[in-house]
Amino acid sequence: MKWLTQLALAILLGASLPLAAAAQTPEQFYKGRTVTLIVGFAPGGINDISARVVGKHLGRFIPGNPTIVVQNLPGAGGLGAGNRLYNVAEKDGSVIAGLGRSVPQLARELGCSPQSLRNWSRQLDVDEGSAEGLSSDEREELRRLRRENARLKQERDLLKRAAAFFAKETEPR
Repeated sequence: MKWLTQLALAILLGASLPLAAAAQTPEQFYKGRTVTLIVGFAPGGINDISARVVGKHLGRFIPGNPTIVVQNLPGAGGLGAGNRLYNVAEKDGSVIAGLGRSVPQLARELGCSPQSLRNWSRQLDVDEGSAEGLSSDEREELRRLRRENARLKQERDLLKRAAAFFAKETEPR
């Protein structure tokens, strides 16, 4: 009977002890989750656009393929986003940040105009199908067809002149 009491006590104590937490694999952790990608700049700038391009594809490279949602927190050149990430955001990998340069600063560094960067990012959206307009391939095709059309017009005009010349030569005098 004593061993039965000891067995019951051991079962009761075993059941009351917290179970050891089983470690999750990254795939288990991220599966079905949403990861927030904080951008320290306003929507529409090169940093926002870059973050959205990265966010569109990043989930495929994280085990469990989480959904990536971009959240803009403009202010102080990204300092506000950095502070939010450090002080407020969950520290479990569900919040990440993309900190970078402003459009004018990046344009100066690259030696081009801010409008050129905006045009490039707009064209990227068109090429990816997320905006209306002619894709880069379609623009190249259009340029090629215009060159060909100009060449064919020259050939046509040359043939017209040649036909007029030979018609004049065959006329009786």
